[in-house]
Amino acid sequence: MPRAQTRSLQRGLATLEYVAQAGEVSVSEVAAALGLPRPSAHILLRTLTEAGYLRQARRRGRYRPDLRVLQVARDVLARLAVRERAAPLLHELAQATGLSVYLAVLARGEAMTVDRVVPKPRPAARADIGVTNPAYASAMGKALLAYLPPAELEGYLTTVRLEPVTERTITSVAALRRELARVLEQGYALSEGEHRPGVRSVAAPVFTHTGEAVAALCARHDTPASEPPPEALIRSVVEAAERISHTLGYGALLE
Repeated sequence: MPRAQTRSLQRGLATLEYVAQAGEVSVSEVAAALGLPRPSAHILLRTLTEAGYLRQARRRGRYRPDLRVLQVARDVLARLAVRERAAPLLHELAQATGLSVYLAVLARGEAMTVDRVVPKPRPAARADIGVTNPAYASAMGKALLAYLPPAELEGYLTTVRLEPVTERTITSVAALRRELARVLEQGYALSEGEHRPGVRSVAAPVFTHTGEAVAALCARHDTPASEPPPEALIRSVVEAAERISHTLGYGALLE
């Protein structure tokens, strides 16, 4: 693809991401945010609108995401094998523990939730899918980072900015290395209010038939901060992750 076309595609995708995050924008806001001339921003917004990814808001001159974005996301999720295989076990774990259960994959240094099951429906749960958290600040993220190939992990550690999300967030590479070594040793990861104050969770990796940690399973719990999570809960999460791994062919590797 010619360089000019590549640049246009990158700008178009950046525009779509910006509008999705902002919710509703004007041409001037896009131009300022992306450092583009106003006419270029207008062309990008109009092109995305014609393609069905954006639509004009009721307020003239402003743009919002359109439902085509949801169609693309749905198609991506439908083809995510680990999500399909994990679904019944997520429900089983949520019902057995009475806790909210999540499945995440690693996406550019962040743990992205691709599925979740809550034992009791709640309005906020509708927004959980697609949410990303810094991998270093979440149990699912740490469970995935710990099992990265050494070269990939080193690349992550040399480029990541360990910014504090809460007062309990790990903010030094040395401390993160120790934490990931502990995850490897015990086979699961814990989060102790590192992303949201007071939110505690247990996560375990899910492996494919090649031994790659392709996802992580997590359960949030309400154990008092002064107490460790129950061993029974840890076992339940680890066993559920192992059963999902088995459906992806990982068990055959151990026979």
